[in-house]
Amino acid sequence: MNSSSFFTKYLASGIEGNIQEPDVRKAVIINVFAVFGLLTMSTFSIVGLLGHRYVYAATMLLFFLLLAGNVIYLRIKKDTLLPGHFLVNLMLLMEIALLTKLGTGETGILWFYLFPVLSFFVLGRSIGSIYVGTLTLITIIYFKISPEGFNQYNSNTQFRFIFSFIVTAGMTLVFEIIRAKTYQALVKTNEQKTYYLIQTEQQKEEIIVQSEKLKDSNKELEKLSIVASETTNAIKIIKPNGIIEWVNKGFSKLYGFTFNELKDRDLLDIHKIDNTINIDLFIKKCLTHGEHCNYETLTERKDGKKVWVHSTLSPIYNEKDEIVKIIAIDSDISALKDAETAIKQQSEEIRAQKEALTEQNKKIEIQHEMIKGSIRYAKKIQATILPSAKSLDKFYEWAIIYRPKHIVSGDFYWFTSIESPLNEQLISYVAIVDCTGHGVPGAFMSLIGSRLLNEIVNERKILEPKDILTKLNTEVQKALRQSETDNNDGMDVAIIRFEKAENDCINVAYAGAKRNLVYYEPKIPNLQLMEGDRKGIGGKSNRMDFQFNQISKCLQKETVFYAYTDGLIDQNNAERKRFGTTKLFHILDENKCKSLNNQKLILENQFDLFKEAEDQRDDITFMFLKLK
Repeated sequence: MNSSSFFTKYLASGIEGNIQEPDVRKAVIINVFAVFGLLTMSTFSIVGLLGHRYVYAATMLLFFLLLAGNVIYLRIKKDTLLPGHFLVNLMLLMEIALLTKLGTGETGILWFYLFPVLSFFVLGRSIGSIYVGTLTLITIIYFKISPEGFNQYNSNTQFRFIFSFIVTAGMTLVFEIIRAKTYQALVKTNEQKTYYLIQTEQQKEEIIVQSEKLKDSNKELEKLSIVASETTNAIKIIKPNGIIEWVNKGFSKLYGFTFNELKDRDLLDIHKIDNTINIDLFIKKCLTHGEHCNYETLTERKDGKKVWVHSTLSPIYNEKDEIVKIIAIDSDISALKDAETAIKQQSEEIRAQKEALTEQNKKIEIQHEMIKGSIRYAKKIQATILPSAKSLDKFYEWAIIYRPKHIVSGDFYWFTSIESPLNEQLISYVAIVDCTGHGVPGAFMSLIGSRLLNEIVNERKILEPKDILTKLNTEVQKALRQSETDNNDGMDVAIIRFEKAENDCINVAYAGAKRNLVYYEPKIPNLQLMEGDRKGIGGKSNRMDFQFNQISKCLQKETVFYAYTDGLIDQNNAERKRFGTTKLFHILDENKCKSLNNQKLILENQFDLFKEAEDQRDDITFMFLKLK
């Protein structure tokens, strides 16, 4: 640590926070004066001891201890009020002493000009003014009395000193007022931005942990979808960089190595276990052109035995028809090779086995297509739980961005309307829901969530958003038997209830489970926020009896609401930077007065420009809503 850093940290000790904050600034000033006092008192005490002035030395030592105690109090209590009063009173006594024999005449009273600085900056304008006024009054009285045996000042000196002291105090007071107002204006300007940054940082760790769990889960699902059943052939899943990601039991039987043994012996690189000269060319053909590659090679088993292996490399596509991995199927053809060398007549048998391998590859491709086809059909089923455009058009002007990461989604949006039990007027509900996972697991969760919301509101007539979330939390944990199993799935929910009121106003009730609601009211220039609870729905760590909170407001009919899941703000670009809440709010704020469809198109365009060619990280749902 350099000296400058040490000095800065020491001056700000006793108060946590930024040095620009008022309490930290006061602590710095107190520490500066305390350091000066400690050095002075310790020097005077040593000089007194050397001069055999023991009473004087003891007095200076006492002041040294009081100042040290003042600094210790500030560090422990983190309170500037008591240390500030102590230092100002101490300096007040010193200033009075400078007027008497202890001073050095006109030169000594020059220290008075430090007194307003210490008083106003440490104790504030009100209390500081009292202290400055007190010192001024004492000085005037002293000049008028001019006691015998003490320093005497002529009338010209008295007038010049009193006048210059008052002017200095006034200028110091004006500076403090200007500084305080400037600081308050800066704090007010940056307050909302700072708040969102803090919220983002608090959620960052939770998002990272959940993301890692989802990645691990999806990897296992992907492996199971590739290898639907065990086979006697050796199967390897290879990453584009040539690293083996997984092998089946047939691989262990053929080569004698388990996956863990490959890892321990540093043999996961395909080049270390495959002796084919053109292996890089085959991998390139698969990745670049999507070609299936077949080749034969003589390789060595774990026990040292040489075996001939026939290998087939096949590209694996994701839902966007992008090649993400390679599947390698190896078959032991040692017997065929021996027979080929010995008897040419057995070439027909070898050809037949090759055809069998090709047929087996076709079966695997067919199975892969069947799995993809099943998921596409699941998308049609999932679409039935989403509200129709006709039902939403009856109540709202609206627009929606709905982009599943895979074919099916763990996000969904939900709508219903029921008759109010109080006045027979229709009240409507809209919810945006982000379920654990995406793809097939997330889609199953979305079906559960939609069914439970319909049951809670339409059948059980639970009408308050906070009560709806509380009941949903209980029912999700029951449905997934989370008290009995290791299941920890859940969902984040934003639910809004709309009810028309008089004077073109609407009564809005909102509750959120780890979701916030943003809205723009035309009479108020800035976007506004309704915060949800930090608890999600379901999960083993959540109590079944947790009670959610609710925010109710009466807003203008033209108010625009923005409800969304975290897929959009968590998306990264090529530089691994997140889209983020700050960028989202800036786009919404710039375009809040435009039509909802224009706002949607602008947001989608900005998002696509940001993401470019990067893979979508999560399901995305973003709803724009205005009550008709």
